[in-house]
Amino acid sequence: MKKSLIVFCTLFVLLLSGCYRFPDPTPEISSSDTKNQKTLAKLSELKKACLEKDSVACYKLGDFYRTSACNKTKNFPYDKFKYKDTPGFDYYKAHSYYSQACWLGYSPGCIKRAEHYLRNVPLGKSYASYNHARRALIDACDFYKDVEGCEALCSYYLHRDVDHPKAKKYCRKSCNLGGGISCKNLDLLLYRGQGDIRKDPPESIEYYNRICRLNDAYGCMKLGHMYREGKGISQDYFKAKDYYSKSCNLNHTNGCVQLGVLYREGKGVKQDYSKAMKYFSDSCNLNNMVGCQYYRVTKEKGSEYFMKRAN
Repeated sequence: MKKSLIVFCTLFVLLLSGCYRFPDPTPEISSSDTKNQKTLAKLSELKKACLEKDSVACYKLGDFYRTSACNKTKNFPYDKFKYKDTPGFDYYKAHSYYSQACWLGYSPGCIKRAEHYLRNVPLGKSYASYNHARRALIDACDFYKDVEGCEALCSYYLHRDVDHPKAKKYCRKSCNLGGGISCKNLDLLLYRGQGDIRKDPPESIEYYNRICRLNDAYGCMKLGHMYREGKGISQDYFKAKDYYSKSCNLNHTNGCVQLGVLYREGKGVKQDYSKAMKYFSDSCNLNNMVGCQYYRVTKEKGSEYFMKRAN
């Protein structure tokens, strides 16, 4: 009894002195709670916009539900059972929102929709999935003129459902829209004549010209090869040198090697062992073993050459 009285008196004194304060009836919201509230508010806005047929909003919703799972693991989940408890993750919602974005005319939604089908997640491997994927990519490419959609179709017909004429069609379409990878694939079809495709080196040169103008180092190097070898075009060492030079300036090590070879052999340029060794050295420094070998051999040969000239 005495102990209780002492405690009561102590509290009473503290209250009178203002040293004790009752807890704030409104609990403080942590920074993480604030972030979650902002996320929920943003989601609510996006859902409303998507319902009002805003295709970009639908796409962003797809990204949200997909990315929530990506943050859980480096391997994109696609295993709905393993990741069903991941906060925010819902594969079906992601797929649904990407599909809505696609149907509303936003081509990136079509590409994501196709990607899901091609990876067979979690729908299982089936021909129907490939059909859906192809349809989504055709929408992106043929209707919305999306270069990525055409590029994906080019790759699809080259590697998955192999059909060289269709691959050629979509590689050409993507290349014309500025897809550099498709230009390279188109060249492989035209230059080598794969499947039902007739060899057509002049047309392949046209597409390599296009990607070289886009500063694609590989395209410039291939043009150098064609002019040096005279395949499908008149042999021209001067032009070969120009394209190899551009390729080398764009840090393509094989372009530097081939430019060095021209200087070593004096084709299209005045023979110059010093310049040849410079280009071989540049490629060797970029870990091109062929360039290193040329550098070593040219160094030995160059010494003999200069000794003969001195005599």
